[in-house]
Amino acid sequence: CALVSTRPDSPAMIYRQSLILFRAGGVDNGPHYELTTSSGHAKITHDKGKNLHLYVIGATNKPWSLDPPFLRRFVKRIHVQMPDSNARMAQFRIYTAPLTLAEDVNLEALARLSEGYSGSDIKDICQSAQLRVVRELFSSGKALDKETQPRPIALADFKEVMRSRRPSVSPEMRRAYTQWSDSFTAL
Repeated sequence: CALVSTRPDSPAMIYRQSLILFRAGGVDNGPHYELTTSSGHAKITHDKGKNLHLYVIGATNKPWSLDPPFLRRFVKRIHVQMPDSNARMAQFRIYTAPLTLAEDVNLEALARLSEGYSGSDIKDICQSAQLRVVRELFSSGKALDKETQPRPIALADFKEVMRSRRPSVSPEMRRAYTQWSDSFTAL
């Protein structure tokens, strides 16, 4: 949980990742909600009639699990789509920047091949391609030679990783997110 405020009278912001919300105790016990995430708990008490400048920003992979009264309090509800081809290419550019790539690596081709993959998936693909080359170096027995470097990562390395690592978000899940978004989006 991150709470950001610079002055006592200024607005504050709380950001929670993996937001799951339920009415405390499962009953209507006043203006108290408990936010639960994989990293801990935070309690928010709201006194009606007072100017409370608190902005709660949350992210969840299961928006349909949110408590409806709490959901109504979110002024904005935005469905963040899977990355399109340009976004995937930009992500490959970022995640491969520190890597040594072979000349056959084409980021546009990687963007096309990674249709349906999330940003997190793309990061994992880049890390796995790098580890594949490093493992190869260790298997060769030359890893302790200070003069030897891993070979550049080739397009074939990325393709091999993608053959064994499928997208983490299934088409059924994407349809469920779209259906929820169509019903509850508030921009």
